Amino acid sequence: MTENRWESIADSLQSDSSTTLLGDRLVRVAGEIFESPSNSVTVWSMPLFLTFATSDDRAQLLDQQQLVCYQGPIFDVEEADSPVYTPDVQGPDCVERWPLFYPTLVENHVGSLLCFPMRAGSSHIGAVTSYRDVVGAPSPEMYRDGLILSLLATEAILHLKAGTTNDAYIADFQYAIENDAVTQQAAGMVSEHFNVSIADAMVLIRSRAFSGNYSLGGISRAIVSRELLLEDW
Repeated sequence: MTENRWESIADSLQSDSSTTLLGDRLVRVAGEIFESPSNSVTVWSMPLFLTFATSDDRAQLLDQQQLVCYQGPIFDVEEADSPVYTPDVQGPDCVERWPLFYPTLVENHVGSLLCFPMRAGSSHIGAVTSYRDVVGAPSPEMYRDGLILSLLATEAILHLKAGTTNDAYIADFQYAIENDAVTQQAAGMVSEHFNVSIADAMVLIRSRAFSGNYSLGGISRAIVSRELLLEDW
């Protein structure tokens, strides 16, 4: 049965591969597996992660809020090297684990969530996350399929990083890298202006994003474009 699921999920990922971006296919299949409209694939680019693909605005917002707060399931799976799931977002476990991230989950009506790490040997590649409307633990089949999807996603993204001739794959990754580049540029500007390290500059940017209700990408673009003047901080 597991062998058949590998083939079935792999085939689903390959459907429309000539016209659909890899990231879009990954989150589409995640939606089918996890029965949720809000799914994401993130790729680590230390000390940040890139949102490689999201299925909707809610998944994008929740991914970015994790990066602003520097807490959430994406960080947990990187540290624990195992899947993380929260059957009830409003349960005490979630509040204790992610006190800064928790309010955003509640505001966006997330009932439960699942997050599967993408790893290659000892290297952490990223994560597949599903923000579900319903409360409850994943079924054994859902958990199994999530593991299969995360392994297939790892393979596909490593292939992409190694250099592929598929223009659609390249467009996916270039979009994520461009967003990361803006954040890195903003960190450099903050570092120079306040005479602090890049790491400390990232802390300042996160703090300002959190207090000002910005996404990390939004505040980074505002800094780089000088819409938000560092002199006013």
